[in-house]
Amino acid sequence: MKNNVFWRWLPLIIIVIILAGCAGTQKEVEPSLPEDPTGGPSYIPEQVVDSLDELRLNWAILEKLGAPFADILRDEPSLEPRFLDAIDATALCFVDPSKTYSYILFVTQYLPYNDTVAEAIEKFDIRCAGIYTTVGEMFPEFTEGEHPVIFFERFDVENLYVTDFKDHVAGYGLAYSAYFWYKGMLFQLWGGTTDSPVLMSAKDFVTVEVPTDNENIINNYFNDKLYPDK
Repeated sequence: MKNNVFWRWLPLIIIVIILAGCAGTQKEVEPSLPEDPTGGPSYIPEQVVDSLDELRLNWAILEKLGAPFADILRDEPSLEPRFLDAIDATALCFVDPSKTYSYILFVTQYLPYNDTVAEAIEKFDIRCAGIYTTVGEMFPEFTEGEHPVIFFERFDVENLYVTDFKDHVAGYGLAYSAYFWYKGMLFQLWGGTTDSPVLMSAKDFVTVEVPTDNENIINNYFNDKLYPDK
């Protein structure tokens, strides 16, 4: 009778022993990433994640960006109005020869500077619309001889666009121009000559602009002075 009971339970005992052995030797399997339906790996390479750095600027020369122009002229009486070249227009700036940067009143193609403009600055909310300086002054980490795209794509800039003027109809006698937005400011760069490569130099020019209504305010004031009866 005892032998019959033993043989009846023997298969079950063997199964339990086998399962216990499997549990002791089973290895953990790392979860696999789901496959991308396009055929590529479904992950973002490590070098892309959080790899964009903050663009270091010379904040000292941007201190009065957006400040009332009347206050700037009172604080810095040596400033003089001067038109400086921009990419496809002219920037009306206030320049102190002892400084490496100038204050932009507006970028224009037709407005002059005269007593009417001076009056408008005193009467209305005219702001510093930008700073005009060089690439070497504006960007402390600038690398001489680097392509603008290679340099600026390291940073968290928006809408970066670079024009190579080598085969460009307008040309402007330049090698390149570039613009991008950063922290609510529009940066425009240009430099080189038509026969030089698209590489940045410390002597290239850059403007840093913020939105203002300066040109419209001054233009309307011109019209009011010219046509007082309207």
